[in-house]
Amino acid sequence: MRIPEHLAATVTLLPDAAGVYVFRDASGEALYVGKAVSLKKRVRSHFQKPADERIRLMLTKAQTIEHYVVADENEALVLEYNLIKSLKPRYNVQYRDDKSYPFLAVT
Repeated sequence: MRIPEHLAATVTLLPDAAGVYVFRDASGEALYVGKAVSLKKRVRSHFQKPADERIRLMLTKAQTIEHYVVADENEALVLEYNLIKSLKPRYNVQYRDDKSYPFLAVT
């Protein structure tokens, strides 16, 4: 699948840094939230060979991609979790119920 013209510029401008990305439809509703060690590589990989029909369908509806750069993978995981809980994107499978993500901090 090729990167659609309306998303191509956004994908090329994504940083090679850890972060979270959100695919949105024409009305601005979140379709999918994902995390990445490299935003540029991860978002581009969605268009290379989508894993399943669900992702292919999401990509046809996507009109914009927004991204958030964070310090590391751990921050990306927490931000992804919080965005999925608040935005409730249709194409995310995990974290859609009311369960929480357990973690332990050792100081």
